[in-house]
This record gives sequence, structure tokens and C-alpha cells, in this order.
Amino acid sequence: MNIENATISIAEVNCEVKETANNSVSCITGEVANSTIGKINISVSKEPITLENDTYFTYKNPEIYNFFPRKGITSGNTTITITGQNITFEGPNRYNISLCENDSCITCRFFQNELYKLDLQDSTIMCKTGNSTGPINLTELVVFIDTNTHFTLNETFQYLPDPTFEFVNETLNALESGGAKFTINGNGFNNVGQITVERVVEPCKVPSDNQALCQIPEKVPDQPNNQTVIVNFDGIARAFEINYVDDPSFERFDGVVDYNKESPITIKGKNILNGARFVDYKIQVGLDGKCLISKISMEFIICVPPKNVPRTNKSEVNTVRVIVEVGRIAVYIGDIQYQEDVKVLAIIAGVLAAALAIAVTIGILAVFVLKKKKRKAIKEFKMELMTREEMVRKASREEFADAQMTMKSIKSDLFTSKVPFCDYKTYVLRQLFPNQDITTNPLLHGLKISDEKKDVTETAIDNFKMLLSNKLFLKSLVQTIDRPSMLTIQEKAHFSSVLSISLIGNMTLFFDLIECLMVDIIRSANKKQQKVLFRRFESITLRLMVNWLQIGLYGQLTSNCGMQLFMLYKAVKTIVEMAPIDALTSNSKNTIAEEKLLKMRIEHQSFTLQIDLNGNSDKRYHVKVLDCDTISQVKQKCCEQIYKNNPSSKIPHNDELSLEWQEGRAGKLTLNDIDNTSERNNGMVCLNTLKHYMVKDNSRMALMYKQRDSHNVNVNSIAFQDESLASEDITLLVPENVECSELEGQKWHLVSFLLTFSYVYHCSI
Repeated sequence: MNIENATISIAEVNCEVKETANNSVSCITGEVANSTIGKINISVSKEPITLENDTYFTYKNPEIYNFFPRKGITSGNTTITITGQNITFEGPNRYNISLCENDSCITCRFFQNELYKLDLQDSTIMCKTGNSTGPINLTELVVFIDTNTHFTLNETFQYLPDPTFEFVNETLNALESGGAKFTINGNGFNNVGQITVERVVEPCKVPSDNQALCQIPEKVPDQPNNQTVIVNFDGIARAFEINYVDDPSFERFDGVVDYNKESPITIKGKNILNGARFVDYKIQVGLDGKCLISKISMEFIICVPPKNVPRTNKSEVNTVRVIVEVGRIAVYIGDIQYQEDVKVLAIIAGVLAAALAIAVTIGILAVFVLKKKKRKAIKEFKMELMTREEMVRKASREEFADAQMTMKSIKSDLFTSKVPFCDYKTYVLRQLFPNQDITTNPLLHGLKISDEKKDVTETAIDNFKMLLSNKLFLKSLVQTIDRPSMLTIQEKAHFSSVLSISLIGNMTLFFDLIECLMVDIIRSANKKQQKVLFRRFESITLRLMVNWLQIGLYGQLTSNCGMQLFMLYKAVKTIVEMAPIDALTSNSKNTIAEEKLLKMRIEHQSFTLQIDLNGNSDKRYHVKVLDCDTISQVKQKCCEQIYKNNPSSKIPHNDELSLEWQEGRAGKLTLNDIDNTSERNNGMVCLNTLKHYMVKDNSRMALMYKQRDSHNVNVNSIAFQDESLASEDITLLVPENVECSELEGQKWHLVSFLLTFSYVYHCSI
């Protein structure tokens, strides 16, 4: 058979014959469109040849994905691993790999190792970099497979400077079996792809850029003890001189050693530190225990086993093996047995039991004592609570009865004299202008205009009056003036009051205006503003709404609910005045506001005074007062009793009156809040009270006017009558030369500033 006339097809694709021999044929495969598997067919002179076994050939579509590492030293020989798919092919000289930068390339030599042969997924190939003239960055990886397959991966590979070494002229001592660690110092070790030692499979570890930790290989047999070991830093090889010494030997334990969990164990041997260091030794106890080495020398090792029994593969649970490991040597020393000290355990158990019994006894006694104290405290608390409840019930009954009588008196007075309602004009002016004198309000007086400007002014006023009847104009006017920073809050309040007066004659227009403004302000408010929309009245719209409500409620107040509100006011005022009130702070014992509560306990008594108006009347007014009331408070209570149900504007002020104590033949005494007898302490002066003057129950007092040309009052009429009095009819009770020094200093009534500060301080502690 002439093999030179052979033709070959693979998967029905012609394979070009390139070389023939006596018993072999070489051909170059043709190109296929897709990955496929096909049978190899051979024919000679158009006669097909049947092969002994059907041989199949696989066409693959390779792809390159990545490569690593991305850096190496300039001396080269760095192993680069290229990853991809279907890139592993058998046969020599099939790969041509280069690292390139433009037209400058460095060859990366393809090589096979054991991992390559075991790569069943065709996913990696490896190559060794060539050397470079210096540091450089190559931006392309170019891979040729056979002749037609070409890949370019645009990734950068860095050539970095070669490492440098710090050599020590000392020869290393090492065990013949090897395995011990030695350190190589230098710089640039992180630039090296892999550091290996000859005859050592495991590569060196690089903990830092200037240090490498390598394993010493075992001694080459039949060679001198001084041997040279080559360490490869990729493309750089460095030789190190090592002096091999005999391996250490260890004595086995004499039987099983008892271990009591307290003392260490001693392992004897020879040449222990001859070629090995302290850190090279490890002593294994059991399967997972470590014996901590405390001392080591050439002849012995002292270590402390773990206190808890490690896991073991022996039948005896407390018996474990001891193995000494150094380098590649692992020597079985013997077994140790953990002993349980029964006596110590018994003593410990007894002590714990006794301590537990004592603790339980003490705990029971403590609980019993605490419960007894708690029951006693609860009993005392209940007794105190019952006492306080009884006191509260008694005080409540008395005060309720007194309040009942007072309420009946107030009600009868109101039905007799009626409520002092203001007229409509006064009510409106006081509501709209609360801080102004209504008698001087310019709205009650005509305009003072000169004759030449009178016609023009009246025409302007008439035109403006017509505009005020236009709801659209009013709405625009209010919204314009209501803009921020247009007017101050006081100016807005005054404007809304004046506008309300202007619209009071047309309440329908007033209501329509407020309705339009309120609709706009509600629609324009966001969610946060809706919650506080009617809490603050800073806008003219809300003030107009309030003014409209106040004006519209006048009829309701005078006809229906006014009397009930006035009775409520009088009732609350009466209840508050039945208990002590501080004249300076207005804090009261009976109050509905916590911030105005008089927290100090004030001992007081209630009694009745016989009050004579002007000191020359046969009529006596019975006024209930407290012995802790100041003179001003007594005057106020006297006026409220004498001028009950009269308007406040018709009641004389305390400064217009003086209180005179008339005690029969003993004489007369004018009472003042502050006089020469007032108590003074640390620059503070205490206001005089009835208790200070030692006034008794049913004492006779005269309420006198201070002015010479004063007015006499007929208390049986609603209105005051003006009557002129001669100066000789009035007795001067207060001397004219009252010194102002009496009023100097800080005043206090029931509670001084220092006492209040001390009380607050102790409460805070």
C-alpha cells in the first residue's frame, strides 16, 4: 500500500496531508463552522482503509477570559495562568504566547504541569514569562493556538524590579529530615509570583514585602552535612548554605503517666535544640489538644497539657496520646491518663452544699424579715391613709357645707341685684380694644377737619364706605395686608378691630367675608399647618373670625348663659378665697391650675370682721377673712362684700381706702401692709397680716377713704351717687410723712424667696 497517495477527512472535512512516513501520516485540519465531533476517515488511492478502532476527533471553539497574576519581576520566569474555555490542546508546539506593548513583545513560554494534565474542563493553560530589560507595563496578552487561532486580551501586565536580599554569612543548622522553617530577608518579595525551595513541594509564605518564610528540604543522602539549597524567586535563583545535624531523639514514657491537672509533664530527649528552635516544636495531646511549652532545652521539654480531657481514639476516655512534632518528625512519646481527685471533688461538693444551705437559710430569714417589715409598713401606711382620709372627709364636709351656703348666698344676691351687664357699645369696645381706655377711643369722637378740607374728606370717606360694602375689595384688602412682614401682630390686631367696627352694621357682609377668607386659608394650609391652624391667632382672618364671634355672642350672653358664667366665676373666686392666697405670687391652696398651687402648708384660721363703711355708719357688714390675709386682701374682701354684684369699675381700689381697727376705748389703729412693725430679715420685708396685728374674731373695723374730696357710696343702689363731703367730716388715718424707706427691700407674704428656693432644692434632691 502506497501511503503517499493517502487522503484524510475528519468529520467530513478534508485534512491536508503534510508529512508521510512508513507507518504514519500527518495532516492539517480544515476549518469548520461550529464545534463538532466527527470520525476520522482514511483512504489510499481512493480505496478506504478500515481502522481497527473507530477514532473520533473533536473540533472546539476556544475563548480566552482572563489571566493572573498581573505582575512579575524583570528576570522573568513568572508563572502566568490563562483562563478560558476549550483552550487545552494536546501536542507540542501548539501555543505561541506573548505579552506586548504596541510592537514590542516578550515571549511567555508555554509549559505543562500535573495540574494541566488533570484539567478535564479545558479551562486553563500556563506559561513562563521571559525576562525584561527593566520595569515596563505590557498592555496586551497575545495567544496563538496552532496557526489560524489568534486571541488578544487587553489587560496590563507589569514588570517590576527584581527583589534584593540581605545575606547573613552564618550557615543554617537544620535537621536531616528537614521541615523546619527559615527566614529570608530582603525587599520586593511581593513582586515575585512564587518562591520555591528545591526538593520542597510547598511554596514559601510571604508575610510581608521584605520577608519570606520557607521550609528546609531534607538532606540529600550520601552527601556531606554542608549542602547548598537553591531558592527560586521566579527567574532568580539564590543559594543558601545549610549544615545538616542529627535529628533529635526522645525517650518514651515508662508506662501510662498519671496527670492530676495541676503539674506539667516532662519529655526527655537529646539534641532537642540542635537544628530546631522553640517555635518549631508542637506537642499534640489526644486528637485536638495542645501541650503548652513552658521551658525547653537540649535534654528536656516541659509543657502543660490542657485541663479538660481532649478527644481520644482509645477505649479509656481519660487516656490520651502524646506526640512531639518538629519539622517532618512526629514521635509518639506515650500516654497520659487524667486523674479525677475524688477527695477534692468531695470537699468542693461539701463546701458548695454547705454554702448553698447557708445561703438558702439566710435568704429565707431575709425574706421573712422583709415581709414582716413590709407588712408593718403597709399597716402603718393604711393607718396613716385612713387618718388622712378621715381628715380629708371632715375638711371636705365642712368646706362643702360652707361652700353650699356661700353658693346660696351668691345665687340669692344675683337673683336680687342681677348681673352687672355692660351695654352693647361698651361690650364691643372692650372686646375689640381690650388694652385701651374706651372713653378716649377716637372711634367715639368725630373727625376734627378744617373747613377747607371738609368736603374733600367727606367725599373720600363716602367713596371708601362704598368700597367697604364690596366683598371682593374687602377680601383683597385683608389678604394683601395679611402678608408676612407687612404689619406687626399688634397692628394686625388693631386693623382687624377697626374693620370689625366698620362692618358691625352689616353682619351679613361680615359673615360672607369671613367665610371666603376661611375657605382660602383652610385650602392653602398643608397637613402640618392643619393641626395648629386655630391655635395661634396671628393672621387678620382669624382675628376677624374671633371678633365676629364676640360681637354675635352679646345677645346670647345677656339673655341666657351670661348669668351662669358669672355665677361660675363668683363660685370659683369664692372657693379660691376660702384658702390662703399669696398676695405677691397669687399662688393659692384652692386652685385648678397646678402652676399656681401653693405647695407649702400654711396654718390658718377663718373668722368674721364687723366692717363699718367710713366709720360713721350704724350698718355693719359681716366679712369672712383669714388670719393670714394681708391688709390689702382684707380691703378687697370688704369691698367685694359691700359692693357685691356691682361692676368692677364702680368698686374703689385698695389704694383709695384705708383699714382702721376700732377696739372700743383702747383706741384706733390704722392697718397697713408695711409699717414699722413689719418683720424684716436679710433685706426682705414680710407683708403684715391680721395675725401679725393679733386681730380676733368679730373685731370691728372701719373702711375709710383716703382722699379729702371723696365720694360717698350708696351700696343699696346699682349706680354711684355723687355727694360732696367737707374736709372736716373725714378723719385722716394715714400720716402724711410716710417714709419711702419702709417700702424698700424685697417683699414676701406666705412664702419667702429663700424658703421657696430651699424647698425646691430639697425636692430636687
